[in-house]
Amino acid sequence: MASNTTEDVKSFLNKVEEIESIVKGLNSGDDQQLKTAMHKADEFLKSQKTKSADKDEEKDLPQTTTGFSKTVINKRSGEDGSAGGAGNMDITDQNSFLAALEADAKERSERRKVNEKEAQVLKEKGNQAFKENNFEKALDLYNQAIDKIRDNPMLYTNRAQALIKLGKYEEALKDCDWALRANPNTIKAHVHMGRAHLALEHYQEARDSFSQVLTIDPKKQTMVQEYLEEVSRAEAAQSAEQKARELFAAGDTEAQGLVEVLKRVQAPDRLPMYYSGGLRVLCSQLDKEDNQAQFRMNGGLQLFHEHKLLCRCLAASPQSLSREERDLLTAAFDTMTQACTNNDCNQEQLLKQEGLAEHMMVLLSAVVKGHSLLKAILTLLFTVSQSHHGRSLLIQHFCVLRLVSVLFDLIRSRKIYSQNAASVLNNLSLEKKFRCAVRDKVEEILPSFEELLKDSDSKSRVVSSCISAMMNLANDQKVRTTLSQRRPLWLATEELLVRTSTSTDSELLSLVLGLLANMTTDSSPTLLEFGQRMCAHCHSLLPSQCPPSSPSPSPSSLSSSPSLEQVPTRALLVMGNILPHSVPAVEWVSSHGATELLLGYVKCEEAVLVKQSVKCLTALTQFSTKARTTLVDNKGISALTRLLQSKDEGIVGNAVLCLSHCTQVPGVCAFLAETDIVKQTLVWARDGRKSAVQQNCGILLAKLATGHPKNLERLRELHGIQILHDCMKHIK
Repeated sequence: MASNTTEDVKSFLNKVEEIESIVKGLNSGDDQQLKTAMHKADEFLKSQKTKSADKDEEKDLPQTTTGFSKTVINKRSGEDGSAGGAGNMDITDQNSFLAALEADAKERSERRKVNEKEAQVLKEKGNQAFKENNFEKALDLYNQAIDKIRDNPMLYTNRAQALIKLGKYEEALKDCDWALRANPNTIKAHVHMGRAHLALEHYQEARDSFSQVLTIDPKKQTMVQEYLEEVSRAEAAQSAEQKARELFAAGDTEAQGLVEVLKRVQAPDRLPMYYSGGLRVLCSQLDKEDNQAQFRMNGGLQLFHEHKLLCRCLAASPQSLSREERDLLTAAFDTMTQACTNNDCNQEQLLKQEGLAEHMMVLLSAVVKGHSLLKAILTLLFTVSQSHHGRSLLIQHFCVLRLVSVLFDLIRSRKIYSQNAASVLNNLSLEKKFRCAVRDKVEEILPSFEELLKDSDSKSRVVSSCISAMMNLANDQKVRTTLSQRRPLWLATEELLVRTSTSTDSELLSLVLGLLANMTTDSSPTLLEFGQRMCAHCHSLLPSQCPPSSPSPSPSSLSSSPSLEQVPTRALLVMGNILPHSVPAVEWVSSHGATELLLGYVKCEEAVLVKQSVKCLTALTQFSTKARTTLVDNKGISALTRLLQSKDEGIVGNAVLCLSHCTQVPGVCAFLAETDIVKQTLVWARDGRKSAVQQNCGILLAKLATGHPKNLERLRELHGIQILHDCMKHIK
């Protein structure tokens, strides 16, 4: 009897384990596991059905975890008065099993919810510890969170990030692998896997991991490219160091000489002049990548951090420095500049040193005797800022707003280093991160910029660099809006425009016009106030005949490196931005012969001038009867019609709209009825990729059809009524 009971218990326990396995599968989020579990459940029910048909009731089976036994179920099936055969037992067994599954699933679901909530709290605490650079604590909290929930990929990627910070790269790789098992589309897992491989100098594996991100989200191209460039930099640095070691081991005189000088510079308790001389010798030797690597490998970049006298000079009040100490710092910064020239690895290792950026800011902000030290620091900043990677390092390690403020102060000083300061500012403004950092504080730096524009004694190269920087900042919409609404900036810009229009500095004049083009992109009260005057200034800059070819400027925010021939193009661009928003400007321009001049530009072969000129004509003919009449009288309709053969949708869209304005002049619709205008317009109305072009085509077709019967007849012949109807959908 005891033996039978033991066997029954074993059988029962096996059955419980089988049920638990099925329940786990049914609760899984994986489709394949769920499908397998459902199949197992079906098989289990079939097997129980077979067994129940062949067996009698068994009264001594132990109770299950859900509180019922097979005996009780069977008894109930007979007590209700129904037939107690195998058929009733089958139904009861199935229902009981499903009830057991449901109860177990509910219990597990509730337990998981509790665990998920606790894991989320632990994860957030871990994230906070990570932000505080307490990576050991973060790791412990992530461990606790994973003990609660083992299938959350985010917990594994967070722990991998902490492990990378702690230098445990192999463990980080395992966590990334677990995250990808939980969710193969976890981008962070691929990124952290790439970072761990990079730290282990597995360069190809790192590239493969980073590249996998693009298979998940192709829009991450920029991010992936930056990671791949980081891998290339690290591989190049390793290669350079290997070559430097080989040269030194082979007895290369230059390599061994550099190391010897560096050891002497690192010797303690010498006079500042001794160190200054040694640093200048080193500086003269750092003109090759091999020597830059040798300098890095032998602690040269750590001098600011480890050299006692240099550390003391950096930490001292700038005003307390002696001439010899200032000369030592100058020599040190000159040496670092040479070591960082075209060397991303050296730039990165230098700037990441704790406190160095702050010391440099203190020196730049202070009024110190002599200019050599400030110039040396600015030269280092300029050298680093010449590459995207270097600019990113400066933005990462410096307080951007404070740096901008200091640079403007140095620019306005009109000293020998002001050009370097302006160049650093201009380079930094190329970066989107920089523009985002200053967009909310741009009004704080505009007063300094405006004073610079009004200062007639300022060097033109310095002003040009600052205007170029402001134009780069204007690539940000919020910055553009701020510029367009600031009245003092309009006044300062107008004053500079008047001064430069009579000078020989065409490059500066072109930059001023480029700044105005950015300021006039959006309508504003200040645009309405200054619009007529600015159009008058621009009109005076236009030559009486079509000028030479010039590159096309960007329509939203102009290039900050203009050629000398861009003055007419940019003058037209400013006018084209203002005229649609300012009727007084239209009236002034129309009354001063601009229509004939612009029509002459439209007839020329220079596409850039044609595009800007027809945009201006469109605004003039919209608001001015005189402009429409003048254009028609000067055979402008034929010139505009020829523009429909252009491949530039901007030119075609404005030409079509300008023609529609001119249909108000008597006789124009009749004249156009004798041309192929309806067919040409229909082609653009059907094939134009921009809704604005199709909208303008619809307006012209409607006016042509209502203006002369022959145009309507032609429209019907070409089956253009439906096309016209479709075009009108674009009209708001």
